[in-house]
Amino acid sequence: MWRVRTWRLVTTTTTCSRRRGVTPRVRTCASNSGAELEELHARIASLDNDPACDDPNAGRRIVVYRGSTNAKLMIVGEAPGANEDQLGKPFVGRSGQLLDQILSAASINPEDTYVTNVVKRRPPDNRDPTPDEIKFWRPLLLDQIRALKPAIILLVGRIAMSTLALDTDTEKRITYLRGRWLKPREDVATYDEDAFEPGAVTPPDSCSPALMAIFHPAYLLRNQSKEAGSPKALTWRDIRVVRHALHIRAPEMYPNEGPMLAPDDRT
Repeated sequence: MWRVRTWRLVTTTTTCSRRRGVTPRVRTCASNSGAELEELHARIASLDNDPACDDPNAGRRIVVYRGSTNAKLMIVGEAPGANEDQLGKPFVGRSGQLLDQILSAASINPEDTYVTNVVKRRPPDNRDPTPDEIKFWRPLLLDQIRALKPAIILLVGRIAMSTLALDTDTEKRITYLRGRWLKPREDVATYDEDAFEPGAVTPPDSCSPALMAIFHPAYLLRNQSKEAGSPKALTWRDIRVVRHALHIRAPEMYPNEGPMLAPDDRT
């Protein structure tokens, strides 16, 4: 049974300006700046010139984030939906409730994560974000990443994946790319070419955030089977890899490995 949590949020209703015109090896990595994040949140929330702002069928709120500004796990989705626009918080509908359930089952407290979306305003009629919308919001998402300095970024769904990770064009679907450490785009993070091992449980050894994609919870809600090889079973495997990686990347916050992976899950 799920409890309803109270989240800290930054949100606003805007008037558009255009209408007026293993034993972990601990690294010493830079910590984030809470003041920088708060300033960034306020700047994002005050925007009134985004591509969907003039559309009467788009969301009325800019939905910035929910969760902790000290999080080691950053979760990035695609865009707010109707529930998110109404409540001013990302991932609060059925998909968000399932996401929280998955995290909690893997010993990741949802309140200790930082949840946001690529696009901060609900697209008209809940459609997929357009390239122009992604182009507008992406630099601000990068600012969030730089200010938060997460250890892991969990990319929820194909749009978040293609926005931040390399080699994720439409020919390589999330069905193929989920559950593995992905190479970030150069403006997200930089790694040595040999830092990636396909299927590795351990994330690349770096202070830069490690990226992994998972199926969107909305897809899991449409595919309820939990049998081996099903989307839900694969997502459970993936979130355990992420939990293990948090133990390696942030042992001070995640001192235990979390739910263990079966031997065949470690290959």
